[in-house]
Amino acid sequence: MNNIIISQRSTYNKNYRQYNDSMDLRMSNLVIEIGFRPILIPNLEYNKFLKWEKKLQYAGILLSGGGDVGSKENLLRDNIELYLINKSKKKKVPLFAICRGMQILAKNNGSKLIKVNNHVKKRHKVFFEDNKFIEVNSYHNLSIDKCPFNFSILSKSKDKSIESIKHKTLPIYGCMWHLEREKKLLSYDKMILNEIFKYKK
Repeated sequence: MNNIIISQRSTYNKNYRQYNDSMDLRMSNLVIEIGFRPILIPNLEYNKFLKWEKKLQYAGILLSGGGDVGSKENLLRDNIELYLINKSKKKKVPLFAICRGMQILAKNNGSKLIKVNNHVKKRHKVFFEDNKFIEVNSYHNLSIDKCPFNFSILSKSKDKSIESIKHKTLPIYGCMWHLEREKKLLSYDKMILNEIFKYKK
């Protein structure tokens, strides 16, 4: 059961009048690199998704970035990700949420989304409680207003935006940077991936 399921971006093609699912190939490469098999989640109608999901066995959930929470083209994706967040909490399935993924994770647990400036196509430092920091990429217009219920804040940017969170008792983690977009996986990201997914590689 070494599968990790990954949510996908949903976009609407006006020329062909169709919705398309897509995901950065680097996300699959990341999952393969840590020793798991990536399975992409189709943005199906909710009942069809439930039938699809019930046939699967998986060791973890990865909520990817891309697209705004609550937008029209993401309604199916939002419902699917909310289901997976709740299943993760109920069944203790490891969950790793990236950028948009962290936003919907936090919103599901009592936070609100707020606008931020100078966080798109930037590199900046994120600071931890022990005054240590790492430099990460940044591609988001929205952040969260407060720490979600039952979570701890792990890091913030210089402008005090919350950059990473972790559940107090469950294997659930969120970060606002895209670890899959780094040329080489950061040692901190390796540590967190190992802590959440226990891949021991």
